[in-house]
Amino acid sequence: GPINSGSQALDVDVTGIDTLWLVVTDAGDGRHHDWADWAEPTLHGPDGELRLTELDWLSAKSGHKEVQRDKNAVGNPLSLAGERPAFGLGTHADSAIVYRLPPGYTRFTATVGPDDEAVAGGNDRGHSVEFHVLADLPVRAVTAVSDPLTRALGRPNREQVVTRRQSVATTLQ
Repeated sequence: GPINSGSQALDVDVTGIDTLWLVVTDAGDGRHHDWADWAEPTLHGPDGELRLTELDWLSAKSGHKEVQRDKNAVGNPLSLAGERPAFGLGTHADSAIVYRLPPGYTRFTATVGPDDEAVAGGNDRGHSVEFHVLADLPVRAVTAVSDPLTRALGRPNREQVVTRRQSVATTLQ
């Protein structure tokens, strides 16, 4: 459910997962100061631990500004429930951060919540976020990176509404 202040510990089984999605949504209550922190996101497996911040993400989209490593949504140090995490990710709802997981990891842990700076400064604008950990979502064209090869093979751009693709190959294809 929605988190307005404080933090919540996450412990998620990721056995056999290839793609991990860290999603933050606003709680749908019309509040706007939705800075969210993923504090100390860590993968655990038989061979040890891996900080998620050491991996490159496949995609990181934020509702405002950019997703940041070891900083909150506006570039200041992370602060969650009065604590300064050693590492983490700062973002603004609505956001999605996508990682390809290395094989062998079985658990994902993190502490999540709204950034303290948002809580302190959000009295008039509010703050409430929801955190979601998702796995192996089907890739939709809107979230996939378009490159010359996919365009040559007939992938439409985002602005085109297409009900079906041509079945006859072009010379380039």
